[in-house]
Amino acid sequence: MSQVQLVCVFFFAGQQLPCGSTPIPQSRVIGGQDAKPGAWPWQIALKRNGGFICGGSLISDSWVITAAHCVARSS
Repeated sequence: MSQVQLVCVFFFAGQQLPCGSTPIPQSRVIGGQDAKPGAWPWQIALKRNGGFICGGSLISDSWVITAAHCVARSS
């Protein structure tokens, strides 16, 4: 192994490169804004045990549409 290759190996071995990892954002919504209460009256929050699990949209006075993974039981 040449001297240049050996120096490169030691240089890169000492670096802590974030290979394969993604930074975790502080917020789940990037660049968003808080909505004023009542601004989106057809939007709902699905909660379980007091905690938010998913959002949904009112499609009639008694029906909500949401993603399947929000209501399907995991096996």
